[in-house]
Amino acid sequence: MSEDPREKRLTQRFQVLGHAQLRAGHMVINCVIRDLSQDGARLGISASARIPAKSEFWLVQGGLKTRVVPRWREGNHIGVAFAKKGSPASRPAGAGKQVILDV
Repeated sequence: MSEDPREKRLTQRFQVLGHAQLRAGHMVINCVIRDLSQDGARLGISASARIPAKSEFWLVQGGLKTRVVPRWREGNHIGVAFAKKGSPASRPAGAGKQVILDV
């Protein structure tokens, strides 16, 4: 964990580099996973991409997907929180187990 007093994460984050997409309805936004924690991720996206602040999205990487909610945005980066484990929104329809991103 960071010693930075501004650090808000409760869990350790890991730097990664993986291609993914944010999907909501017909909207598809290509992004890069920059870092990942148990609770969420920092994604690199185009600064011109319009993302509704109060929407839920699927974060899709390869054949895996998980529900995320946007939490913050700064220029070409967006922070997303994973939907709470055990909530109906945290699993794709018909999925029987937790989805883990393979980056």
